[in-house]
Amino acid sequence: MRPLSDGSGEIQIQIRDLDQTVVGNAAHHRICVGLSLATAARGSDLPGVTPARMVEEMVDG
Repeated sequence: MRPLSDGSGEIQIQIRDLDQTVVGNAAHHRICVGLSLATAARGSDLPGVTPARMVEEMVDG
């Protein structure tokens, strides 16, 4: 889900993916979250192995 706001300050919730409409396998959701985290970390200015350690910590958690 993604919160959206228009110019008048009204906020709406928009469902962007069908995986957010039903209860599913938690392992599948973790894979999606891990890929999103890895993608965001790659595009950041984090030093060295920090992105890899972030994903490792998520898996360990």
